[in-house]
Amino acid sequence: MPIKDPQIFVSKKTRKVFDEMKKRSEFKQMENKDLFLLAVLFGYENSSKRKLAHNDKTQSGLTRERYLSDEDNAVLKAIAIDFTDDISVIEDITKVYSIAEEYANAGIEYLKEFVFSPGTFTKKYSSKLKNKLK
Repeated sequence: MPIKDPQIFVSKKTRKVFDEMKKRSEFKQMENKDLFLLAVLFGYENSSKRKLAHNDKTQSGLTRERYLSDEDNAVLKAIAIDFTDDISVIEDITKVYSIAEEYANAGIEYLKEFVFSPGTFTKKYSSKLKNKLK
């Protein structure tokens, strides 16, 4: 039986980076789920995943399924399908979230480097996206 409203975990180190990010004006209004999704996307974009050791998990989850929108879940499911090359993975939401957690735990390193380098995140990310479209 699937867990109702599962928690989504990150490493203790990742959680500390999120807490530091939330001190910056650009991220103060962001919810934990938004920071998680950013880290997932940075990990996915860099084809980088890192398993989350049980003893390295935060005591409570970073966020819960109920805080994710349908669009958020669609992105996480699409990433899981791409990773597993199996559309049936979307039937196992625990697996989808586990894959996302691994991408987030690796992606946080890329995100941290990006966020804490000079300039605003919005301008840097906008420039990055424009360069990808060229």
